[in-house]
Amino acid sequence: MDNLPSGSEHLHDMFKNHGRTLATQRRSREQTSIELRKKKREEFFIAKRMEFEGTLSIGSLEPYIPYSLYDDQVTEGLFSDDPKKMDFSLMVYIARLEKEPEKGQVEFWDMMSFNVLTALYNILNLAESGSHRQFLVLRILASVSEDPDIAVALSDGTDVVKYILWKFTSFDEKCMGEVLIILSNTVSTSTIPTSTDQALFLIERCRRLCCESPMSHIRALSALVMTKIVDNLEEGIQLPTNLVDFAGELIVSGEIRLRISGYCLLNAFFYNYRMGNAVVSSDKWIPALERCTMVDGNESSEIFYLLENLCNFMLPYELTSSKLLEKMWYIIEDPVFASSDKRLKALSVLCELSVSSVEKMQLLLDSNPKIKEILAELLVNANFDTRRQVLLMLRNLFLNLPHSIPFLAGKKTIEGISDLLTVMQPDTVIFALECLKAVLEHGGGPSGDNQRLIGIGDYATLAEEASVHSRLDFLVSSPNEQVALLALEILHTFVDTKEDDAALPDDLKDLENLQLFNF
Repeated sequence: MDNLPSGSEHLHDMFKNHGRTLATQRRSREQTSIELRKKKREEFFIAKRMEFEGTLSIGSLEPYIPYSLYDDQVTEGLFSDDPKKMDFSLMVYIARLEKEPEKGQVEFWDMMSFNVLTALYNILNLAESGSHRQFLVLRILASVSEDPDIAVALSDGTDVVKYILWKFTSFDEKCMGEVLIILSNTVSTSTIPTSTDQALFLIERCRRLCCESPMSHIRALSALVMTKIVDNLEEGIQLPTNLVDFAGELIVSGEIRLRISGYCLLNAFFYNYRMGNAVVSSDKWIPALERCTMVDGNESSEIFYLLENLCNFMLPYELTSSKLLEKMWYIIEDPVFASSDKRLKALSVLCELSVSSVEKMQLLLDSNPKIKEILAELLVNANFDTRRQVLLMLRNLFLNLPHSIPFLAGKKTIEGISDLLTVMQPDTVIFALECLKAVLEHGGGPSGDNQRLIGIGDYATLAEEASVHSRLDFLVSSPNEQVALLALEILHTFVDTKEDDAALPDDLKDLENLQLFNF
């Protein structure tokens, strides 16, 4: 009882806990968005595995290159009891998969009809621990598991994953790299390492390997496997929060592959509410904010993805104290980043706030006194991807925070929206039409006495001056039904109202209820 917090501290904790349990907006995106992100992540992981160097050589493959996996001699060797024939077949498989990986995987897939996968598993099961034959089979399985379909067959049709888990502590450094590659390729298709206590065992073993192995590719692969397990972990398995500290150590490592894996781990934690809180409450992510302007490539992508997750997860007062928004605006405004993708990534981070709570949207509006001028300039003069990102941010704010319209929508903004009505990308045109509809529905004109003094008109006049009417007339005949219907509704409701007072057609009455996109 002597250690009870004071009244103010107690109320602060109550507010913080209450805010964190206001669930849905913070826990994760809509299910569709999550699946799209996971698909993108899997593509990133596949590309990342291709970059690993440092795996052990198995010697000259020249004598085995003339053979293919279809040769009877090769197939017979896999099922033979003769060690020489068996090793010959294994070397042919390795030569084929390393010299021509795409053709080799096609041939392997065809040969699976002849039970070669079972034959390889039987050889692996009978091989002595640490033997060259065990290494050869693991190398073959690591190579073919890069194919997602073969990875599914490997995890569902054999007991390779069980074999690996059973012998995980006994593999030597020679075999461990191949084992880790197999796990990283099969963890998303096998329920064994993600739905049982084996998950915690594997995570701990990989953490130790990452800290203790003298081989850089083993350390990097260990961190990668940890990330894949956490990414695919099923509900009900509680991760230790000290993994946040471990990920924080990785992101300040001198090895770029370990830093990237550290960012991946921190990002993976946000799929778990408890671990996401642990990341936010720690200071382990701060080096990512400090480094975001200094790195490129995959490291830059993972850093900005982490900042997106933080924006989505943090409470408004946490965002304010973190200086994260100030850093993003610095990147957006600095002309040094105009020709790089960092400006677009910084806009993507801020865009997370535009699909969040009203408090966060208001925080975005208040985060920069020049927000209107900056967004208008980018909407008109930046490259297409940047203009589209600004348009998406404005669309979200206009629809979800109507009082932002007079604050953000000026003459230049209307011109930029009108210009994007002419692009050949239907979803971008729909965003522009939704922006335009929200502005015209709001009515009035831009806020600010200085604008009224120089003769700026209301939004209907600004739209007409920006050639919106003629572009809407053109879009009515668009082959995209959503574009055509939305353009027709805007014309009928806001442009041609005096010429035709007839009721809206039946197919337009429920247009507002159409859910065009999920964010």
